[in-house]
Amino acid sequence: MKSFRIFVATAICILIAIILFVWRVPFVRFFSNIRVALVGSTDPSFDYRSFEKLHLEYQALSAKCATSTFVSDSSAVSGKYRVKEVKVFSLYPFNDYASVSINAGSDDGLKEGMPVLAAPEVLLGKIKTVSRTKSEVQTIFDPSWKSTVSVGTGRIKAVLIGGAAPYVDLLPKNASTTPGDVVLNLAPEFPIDLFLGKAEDVREGSNALWLRATINPLFRFEDIDRVLVVMNFP
Repeated sequence: MKSFRIFVATAICILIAIILFVWRVPFVRFFSNIRVALVGSTDPSFDYRSFEKLHLEYQALSAKCATSTFVSDSSAVSGKYRVKEVKVFSLYPFNDYASVSINAGSDDGLKEGMPVLAAPEVLLGKIKTVSRTKSEVQTIFDPSWKSTVSVGTGRIKAVLIGGAAPYVDLLPKNASTTPGDVVLNLAPEFPIDLFLGKAEDVREGSNALWLRATINPLFRFEDIDRVLVVMNFP
């Protein structure tokens, strides 16, 4: 009987460990949200969205610094390009986030194709259409989105496919790609090495020659009320 109890207890511990590992990102975000909510309740001046933006920027820069080729801030948007902060219109809960409308247009100097950032160094999308006072942004959550990216410290070239759950496709089968690898932009339409997220759930692609991996962009779209438009690229 004693050995049976030990077996059951061990099995339960293993099951809990597996659940925590598989759902580690939601668990971390859940407890992080609780912590932020507690801080906000005790400090009225605390801005949750600003905290999220700063946290995202920190994660993006930390991830980029972890790659073998990111050795200076020469490609940093904050130091090389002029950005304009713009408010985002909300259609919540009816927006699928494939595109969003922002409160600036041609009167503000915006043009089609301009890169749009969720936070400094974090690519969200590009301006698709422009009117006089408003613009529409195509995001990486649009199923028609396709762009070239690099994955991991080995800078493995792949293709980012947009959608509600963006993923990286056409990773070489012999590539040493692991969950947590950093995904950075290589497409010439945007500043190089902008952060897109981290690779997760690496598995076989549509055929036996390639791998694919889902991407965790490390931000929640509903937390974004402002974006940054890169005004002087290229």
